[in-house]
Order: sequence, then structure tokens, then C-alpha cells
Amino acid sequence: MPSEKQYRERRENIAAILACLRGHGPQSRRQLSTRLELSWGCISELVSLLLTRDILREDEPSTITGKGRTPTLLRLNTDLLFLGIDINTSGLSGCVCDLAGGRVASFHGKLAGKSREAFADSVITFTQEIIDDHPGICGIGFAMQGIYDAERETWDIPLDVPASVSFEADIAPAFSLPLVVEHDPNCILYGYLEDARDRKMIVRLDRGIGAAVYAENRFLEQDLLEIGYLQMNPQGDRLHDILSLDVAERACGPNFDPDFPSESAKAYFETAGFYLGMALGNICNLLRLDEIYLCGSLIDCYPLFADAMEKQYASTVLPRQKAAVIPIRMTDAAFGAARLAIDQFQY
Repeated sequence: MPSEKQYRERRENIAAILACLRGHGPQSRRQLSTRLELSWGCISELVSLLLTRDILREDEPSTITGKGRTPTLLRLNTDLLFLGIDINTSGLSGCVCDLAGGRVASFHGKLAGKSREAFADSVITFTQEIIDDHPGICGIGFAMQGIYDAERETWDIPLDVPASVSFEADIAPAFSLPLVVEHDPNCILYGYLEDARDRKMIVRLDRGIGAAVYAENRFLEQDLLEIGYLQMNPQGDRLHDILSLDVAERACGPNFDPDFPSESAKAYFETAGFYLGMALGNICNLLRLDEIYLCGSLIDCYPLFADAMEKQYASTVLPRQKAAVIPIRMTDAAFGAARLAIDQFQY
């Protein structure tokens, strides 16, 4: 019986094989062993398992380059599909991906918010309709908005009538397929990962400030993810007291147009950018990252705070710890949830 550590390592190695084939196309066993720095025995064992379960297919190469045995090429079985569902108070989104991570179809629906029961029914109905139309779906990933209470194992969802939803009790029993559920910032970030060895962070600037970090083949759960609660000055102001959509609306007015900012709006965003740069620099000094993505409603105002943020970030972060800071306008938690379902499927 494999130990928990051995089981986790095998799952990580399988995910690495699948990611390599997604990123580089068909590969021989030797190429996989070299690219992933895994032993020949490890690759042979896992490839044999994946072939037996029809996760991989084996093809002859189109050209033969020399004498001797010609190695076959391994490719992903793209007939296998996975579904990602983004559960958000603004609505439901669905994304069907094949095993190679390619988008097959996208869907949108309404989320019922009158009660916990109506909420669960709308999620189940939306999801089941997609499954019925795509019989090749093997697993489902759910991106959940809200605050997770680990002690009660419930999600506090900001519905019309705020409710605590138990995913395991209210939604999971409706499906026989393998399921995975993650917080929506984690799913957004997972959609941007290119390699299991990536070290990336996403910071969502909205009415609150949310964050997710992926490093060491997993999502990190640390206090630094509560970036909005970082104390930024001697007066005790926290980052979310300085930079959020609510604060920006109070400072600039609810009808503020970022294309035509007033002098007071420029001053506000310069101050906000200064403190955001300081916060990002301090986080990078604590945790080595490759890239930080900024997203959310306030990205529309990015040109107003970018210079101040970049200047303060550069003066705060240690040179060896500096990560690229990248604003993104398009976020797709459903796509990331589908990719999570692919990588966490029990192959």
C-alpha cells in the first residue's frame, strides 16, 4: 500500500506528464524522462498505467530519422472531456475542456439567489444540462465565490438572502462524476499556469482584495494571502482601507471615468499605487514568485496607479526576489476549474 507521500508524488508526476504533453505535443518516453527529469523506470511505470486507462494514446512517428528501434510517440486522448463551473453571484459560467486543455465549449446561465435550496438547484440544473450534451465528461471542477468555513465545511455565499452552503451536502450528491471544488481566485490563477513548477500569485482588486498563490505544486494557505489586511502605515490603515472599489468611489465619486480623471482622482490613485507597490514588494521578499497577476474591477484604472505602484515596488522588493507584475482584464475561473479537474482526476 503506497504511503500518502508516495501517492502525492505519483499524482504530481502524472500531472507533470500531462502538462508536458499539453505544452510540447506528442513525446517519446525518453523525451518525457529528459524534460521532466524523472527516471526511466518512473516514466515507464506511469505511462503504462495511463495507456491502460486510455488516458494516453500511442502513435508511430511520421518520420523515421535513423536505424534501430523507432520510439513511439505518446499523446493525450482528447476524447476525454472535463467540465469547469464558475459559481458567482453575477451568474454561472461553464467551460468544457479536452484532456489537452483545449476549450471545447462555453456556457452561461443564471444563478438563483432567493434561498440556499434555489441556489443549489440552479447550479445542479445548469451543470447537468452541460453533462447531458457532452457525454465524454469525466470530471467536474467547481470555482466557488464566497468565504469558506473550514470548521463547518460550508461556503458563506452573498446571495439575496445570505446563506451558508455545504457543497458536499447540497450539490455533490447530484453527480456521480469525480468532483473538485476550489475558491474562485485559485481557479482563475490555475488557468494561467503553464507548468507545475510555476510560482505565481493573483491579486484581485475589487470591493475587497483577494489573492491566491500557487507554488511547490500546490496552492499556498498562508496569512500573507490576506493581502488586504496588511497594515500599511503608522496610522494602522490596511491595504483594503486604501485601495478598493468602495474607497475609490468615495474618493472619486460613483460616476468616475478613468479616461477623464480629476486632479483629486489622480492624487488618490497615486497614493493607492504607492501602497500597493509596497505590499507586493513585501510579499515577494517573503515568498519567491515568478509572476503576479492583477485583476478585478480596478484594472480599468490601472494606468492611473501603475507608475506609482511600479516605482514603489522596485524600491521595496529585493532584486533577487523581483517578480513580474502583469495586469489582466480577462479572467476565466470556469476554465481554471476545468483544468483543476483534469489534473486532480484519479488517473
